[in-house]
Amino acid sequence: MLNLNARVRAYLALLSSMRGEGYIIHALERMQRESPLSSLDFAFAHEIAAGACRMSFALDYVAKKLAHQGKLSLKAKEKALLQTALYQHLFMDRVPLYAITNETMEIAKKYCHPTFAKFLHALMRRLNDCDTTLPEGNSIKDLSIHFSYPEMFVKDILTDYGLEEAKAIFKAGNIAPKMMVRVRGNQHLNDIAYLFEKSLSAGVVNSKADITKSSDLYIQNATPILLLNDLSEVTHLSRQAPISILDLCASPGGKLLAAHDLFPNAILFANDVSKEKLVKLNENIAKYGLNVAVTEGRGEDYSKGKFGNEKFDLIILDVPCSNSGVLNKRPEARHRLHEKAQEELFKTQLNLLEAAVTMLKPKGEIWLMTCSLLKKENQALVHEICNRHQLKNIWMKTILPNCDGWDGGFACLLKRQAE
Repeated sequence: MLNLNARVRAYLALLSSMRGEGYIIHALERMQRESPLSSLDFAFAHEIAAGACRMSFALDYVAKKLAHQGKLSLKAKEKALLQTALYQHLFMDRVPLYAITNETMEIAKKYCHPTFAKFLHALMRRLNDCDTTLPEGNSIKDLSIHFSYPEMFVKDILTDYGLEEAKAIFKAGNIAPKMMVRVRGNQHLNDIAYLFEKSLSAGVVNSKADITKSSDLYIQNATPILLLNDLSEVTHLSRQAPISILDLCASPGGKLLAAHDLFPNAILFANDVSKEKLVKLNENIAKYGLNVAVTEGRGEDYSKGKFGNEKFDLIILDVPCSNSGVLNKRPEARHRLHEKAQEELFKTQLNLLEAAVTMLKPKGEIWLMTCSLLKKENQALVHEICNRHQLKNIWMKTILPNCDGWDGGFACLLKRQAE
């Protein structure tokens, strides 16, 4: 690979994502393996690409204003380059416009048609004189542009949570993610999640390298920790600790590790859908010294596999979802917040739950979890599976994302009505 600088890599990673070739971070990591950048330059490239993806609805609005057009028809490679340039100017501090313009034009000459390069140069020259402010109104359209979310998602969040709560959710979805560290060694998980920066000052860790080396530490957001702890307390109130636990969609292994810490005597089973996902899962199983029966395959087909005759006291089911509670971490996800994608996700979620129900012991429980905020996804799913299988919803909770770094998340405890 040529020695590509940070801005070129950001452009190529964003373009790869736009073309549906994979996640931005994975594209950057591939380039990094072939030709390493400094950690600062890698972070700079990631911020440009992820930020441009995250704020694309707002950037499209500004681009149309610059072009003096109600519509702006661009090829993917042209749109990606324009968005990376606009994001740097509008949302990144201390990045001089001349540096953005000069490097953007060099990229345009290499990767785009000369006609577009001239057009792009004209747009860049207008940046200092054009009004690039975003709408401040409270209409669905204005909120969609200002916070950079699809209008359908804005409407759903407004319906579910009201205007003020919705604005807080939208704002939290646009902040940089914050690393948190769980310190193991206590069967109650809450109150032991530290922001990485605070863990440094508290002497919990000395560097990020400590986390990768130590089996006492696990990078995990406070939201799933709190939800898992609450689920375990409800479980203890309702019956004895589980003997056998299946994590049906287990990678990378944080919930499996938490289950072990909560119920250290339980027999653990774990599954995920692909070899790629199992790599990280198996790394964590080895690092934390867990004894787990691991399988690869669709969760819906687990009962047809190696351990198909097993029945479980507890099935943890962190289903694939819209990621609407972690959009700051997964910028690509906001471009999948449309009706068709939601319908397909709902079918997958329901199929996984259907499979889990068949594998429960008579007094078994399902811990259903998502990183979604949408009631049409979470509560609707619980309602549907309870109606189909005479299950009862014992406990349910949603945590909203915030600017302190907490993710959005949902959890529910399900068991058979006969119990």
